[in-house]
Amino acid sequence: MLSPEEAWIWLLLLAGGAVFGLQGALMLAIRHRTGRWGARLSRCERVLHTPEAFLVHRPVADWAVGYYLLVLLTVGAALLQDAKWLAWLDGIVVVGVLATCYYAFLLFFRLRLMCSGCVRLYFTNLLIAVSLGGFHWAEHPEHFTFPFL
Repeated sequence: MLSPEEAWIWLLLLAGGAVFGLQGALMLAIRHRTGRWGARLSRCERVLHTPEAFLVHRPVADWAVGYYLLVLLTVGAALLQDAKWLAWLDGIVVVGVLATCYYAFLLFFRLRLMCSGCVRLYFTNLLIAVSLGGFHWAEHPEHFTFPFL
């Protein structure tokens, strides 16, 4: 069991996941703008040519860059300034997980494609959510009791 002081390790893992996600989202955003995918039409490029690749007339990758930057700034504020920022982080991560579920459904069941860049971001968002859950568990293990364990 981690002490509350060691619980911040989970937030550092979360920040590492956000950096990894930011790099992937930047890669997709740049490729979306430049169109440099290679000689043949890749699965990722096929996704970019669909209406589902845009949200409010902006590429979804641009929104993902903003999401990861917001997660990093919020974690930094929680680590350096005040733990009150964690409530904001909870909401941000919940919105990210809901968006991940929606776009994973679109990718796999509606478009029936497999874009490695998108899947990478889905797993990154799952890592961020698990890291935040691990932080909360380490901070307050009494809130995570299960009667059958």
